Amino acid sequence: MTEDDLPQTSRSHRWLGRGLVVGVAIVAGVLISDLALSLQGPRYAATLTVRPLIVNPACEYMACPSQSSVAGGYQWIISQANLVQSKPVATLVHNAIKGSPNVATLMGNVRVKENNDSDSIDITYTGGNAGQAQRLAVSFANQYALQSTATIRSTLKDPAATAQTTYSDLVSQGLQRTPRGQQVMKQLNLLLATNAAAGKQGGAPGAPIVYAPYPSLVPVTRTTPSAVRATLLGAATGLVIGVAVVLALGSRGPRRPHLPPPRLRRRRAAAAGEA
Repeated sequence: MTEDDLPQTSRSHRWLGRGLVVGVAIVAGVLISDLALSLQGPRYAATLTVRPLIVNPACEYMACPSQSSVAGGYQWIISQANLVQSKPVATLVHNAIKGSPNVATLMGNVRVKENNDSDSIDITYTGGNAGQAQRLAVSFANQYALQSTATIRSTLKDPAATAQTTYSDLVSQGLQRTPRGQQVMKQLNLLLATNAAAGKQGGAPGAPIVYAPYPSLVPVTRTTPSAVRATLLGAATGLVIGVAVVLALGSRGPRRPHLPPPRLRRRRAAAAGEA
């Protein structure tokens, strides 16, 4: 039995039911989309480029081996990207920015990406408004730079002390002008100069550079759709679901009219014949 075999009224009711299913699906899609948008709220992403600490302070800046490259980029740069997203840096950001989210939220909203095997990284922070996203992105960059300065000084502290002790021993023996004495003196001067430069404007050689140090200079984009776009997307999704449901139900074909069992039909036919 096909749909054409049904009475005109039944076919009209069937199309009305299909339209009702699609309409309900569209309304549901719009409501769900708008509800999700209102619960999440608008989201904005601010991204700035930073040149991280490009050399390991342990190599004393003058005798560094070439960086090793892996699938994800240069290992040292990758380690610096991970440092930006670390809990210590997020804690510094939380303490520096009044009213900022908690440390766990800060860590969850910041992303760092290396730029195609280069010596720069992109720091992206996603926040509830454009200004917040810009301020926190810059704060992550600045606090990372401060953390790097502390790392430089901490790394050079013991080598500098060792070089100072060694040179003092050579001086006490009158060996400061020997090749060994000249070598230790050069190393000591390098360590002391690097340590002093780390605390000054511009930092030590290879120190991080924040290319957009002010929030207003950081580009920001909205990552969640507007209310109009969310409504259209919800309606489109509902339309697709509604049509799919109608097609699924339609593939079953019209329901056959209910017929009584054969035995009952024979009785009814016999009774009609006697009448």
